[in-house]
Formats: sequence, C-alpha cells, structure tokens
Amino acid sequence: PERWVEQVAVLYALPRYLAHSVTVLVPYFPTATMERVEEAGQVATAMTMARILSACPPTVCGPVRLVIFDIHTLQNRFYFGDSVIPCLLTALPLLMRELKAEEEGSAKKYAIAFPDEGAKKRFGGFFKGKFPMIVCCKERVGNERRLRLAEGSAQGFHCVIVDDLVQTGGTLRNCKNLLKGEGATGVSAFITHAVFPNAAWKNFIDDGWDSVYVTDSIPETAKDLTGKDPFKVLTIAPELDKYLFPTA
Repeated sequence: PERWVEQVAVLYALPRYLAHSVTVLVPYFPTATMERVEEAGQVATAMTMARILSACPPTVCGPVRLVIFDIHTLQNRFYFGDSVIPCLLTALPLLMRELKAEEEGSAKKYAIAFPDEGAKKRFGGFFKGKFPMIVCCKERVGNERRLRLAEGSAQGFHCVIVDDLVQTGGTLRNCKNLLKGEGATGVSAFITHAVFPNAAWKNFIDDGWDSVYVTDSIPETAKDLTGKDPFKVLTIAPELDKYLFPTA
C-alpha cells in the first residue's frame, strides 16, 4: 500500500510539471476479478481502483493513457472515467509465436481449450479459424460439481488451456485431467497473470503438464518460475514495444 500511494502521488504530479504526455503501464490490474456486486455489503474494488487512476490530471497533450494486459472482463473498461484512456492489450500473440515455433517440424496438432464459457468469450475470437477450440464447463450432479466438455473434442490433439488469471490453479488442473481422459495427446496451459498466492505454483510441479506458459506481468512470480519445469516465462515486452513504438 505504501508503494502504491507513492506511485499515485507521482502520477498525479507529472501533468502539473507540464509533462508532454504520460503513459502508465499497469500490466496486471489486481482487482479485476472484483468487478461486480452480487449481494449487499460487497465492494466492487475494480471500480475503486479505476476511480483512483481516473483522477489523474490531463497532460499538455490530453488524457493519461493506461496500458493494461488482459483485464479479465470488458466491464472493467467502463469503470474508468473520461479523464484517462484505458488501452487494453492482450498477451495472446506471445502464445501464438510459441505454438508456431513448436509446430515447425513437429507432428503435434494443437487445439485451444478454455476452462469455462467466460474464457471463450474473452479469447475465442483471437483463435477463431486458427485452431480447433474446446470448452469445458461445470455441471451439478447431485451434491457434486463435475467438469465436462461442453464443446469440441480433445481426441488426438495437444490441448493448450488458455486463461487470463490463475490463483491456485485448481480449475486448470481439473481441466487438464478431463482433457487427458478425453484422449488429448498432451496438455499445456497459457496464463497471462500467474498470481499464485502462497507459492501455489508448486501445485503444477510433477503434475503431468507438458508446458505452462506464463508472462512476466507479475515480476515477482516470474522470477520464482524462471528455470522451473514445466514453466516457460514469456515477456510482454514485445507487445508493449509494438504498442508504444508502432512502425509506419
């Protein structure tokens, strides 16, 4: 909290010192999953943080730009006020480059899997026409909640589960087991924001994963995962570079 207050104080001050323009990189929007209120007494902290950032004064050339990767739900975008410009980027091109590199000279057939319908809505358009897609979903059977395939087939494919944010990874591991049971030749995962509180990444070690791709949107986690199988840390720098310095 102390560092956050210091950063916001500097951010508010820059336009007052006649900064020509200000672009703020917020690769991981930490309150993104708290975007709605389902019962009285809850607080949508995604809106709270958006309000704090929206209070940035305008610069000489206009509003402050906020660059955010895979913000979880589009609803979060509308919590920001008109005084800032949220620039929503995705880290999925990093995964595409990895898959294309691995496909060369390989007999692997890839399919993209989503842990739920929400993930497909967020990311399905990016993969449409490029890879077969599979959707997992939970259903209640008696007092139990079970996972099943709602769409697609895993038979004969190396499945890559795609999600924007992972905490303990329980849902991803259940999806992995389901896909292998449905005939997948291998299962990997791609996670933009690997939160992994309390070193939850250890749950993925020796757990039957081919690869688990994560980005460095949370530097502390990326440092912990570097060099540890099955993790492969991908830097968001190329996508940030393309946005900040587009070629003519």
